[in-house]
Amino acid sequence: MKGLVVFLGPSLPAREAARLAPGCQVRPPARQGDVWRALEARPKAIALIDGVFESQPAVWHHELRAAIDSGVAVFGAASMGALRAAELAGLGMVGVGEVFRGFLCGQLVDDAEVALLHADAEHQFRPLTVPLVNVRHAVALARAAKALTARQARAFLQVAEATHYQRRSWATLPPLPARFKVDLKAADARECLQVARAFVASGAPALSLPRSNPSSFVRRARLMAVHREALERASRRPDAQAVADRGTRTLLLAAWGRSLGLQPEPAAVRRHQRSLRATVVDRAEQQRLAEALALEEVMLSQPERVLPDGPGRLEGLYAGHCAPRAVRRRIR
Repeated sequence: MKGLVVFLGPSLPAREAARLAPGCQVRPPARQGDVWRALEARPKAIALIDGVFESQPAVWHHELRAAIDSGVAVFGAASMGALRAAELAGLGMVGVGEVFRGFLCGQLVDDAEVALLHADAEHQFRPLTVPLVNVRHAVALARAAKALTARQARAFLQVAEATHYQRRSWATLPPLPARFKVDLKAADARECLQVARAFVASGAPALSLPRSNPSSFVRRARLMAVHREALERASRRPDAQAVADRGTRTLLLAAWGRSLGLQPEPAAVRRHQRSLRATVVDRAEQQRLAEALALEEVMLSQPERVLPDGPGRLEGLYAGHCAPRAVRRRIR
């Protein structure tokens, strides 16, 4: 399934994901920055199933919003995906499965519900313990089949809740018939892959929502997560200071123009988008930078209207001509 990126680990074996969504790109459990980096592959959809949460920083909500802003459909289920989908349900992320619905309605409220201990990448992230959501599902099945009384079910869950997730296994819990030990997270992961695969195959566009406006802190975090190497190369350029000055001027003028209520010309934005396609992969970032360049043009075309009694282009021409050579080199 070309165009589908899947973040997967202990919830489902990668080989099963490849069978359910042939051609999909399976990546390890998502950590902070991974979804931003995935956008460089220009996917049509992302299925977030598993993610880290304790050993490394967890996948950030801002990354998922960035993917949605870029026109990528984002699905979540089973584990970290279910948590993030419940938190971003009103902002365009699509949740799938029972675990997601439990978090969405408030029946599940703690991320400990989906936590488990698992093996490393070399051993295919194989689950080593049992998450609480699977235990709750097994107990519910046993209650429905009258294999447990209400009192026994409560006692069973009390033991499960009191056991740390790194030690919780069916062997450490009271006995329960094997037919009730259904892996709910795996079932949700399968459903999520099927839904994401169907979406990509349909060719339908992702849900269009008002674009988010990430803070400067988030913008810098994304640059360091995705473009660290490019920034390091740029910093080694002999004209690095001039390049930084030029880019900062563009962004400052654009921000000032937005604060004044100015809008860029749509034709100018499209023109800049075309020129940026070779260097800026993510569509939302491409749009944002194209708008900044177009707004800079608006600000520079009529500078005398920006400030009361402001400078005109004639004055700018003279100031630029008279500036010392070193200054002219720096501001080009």
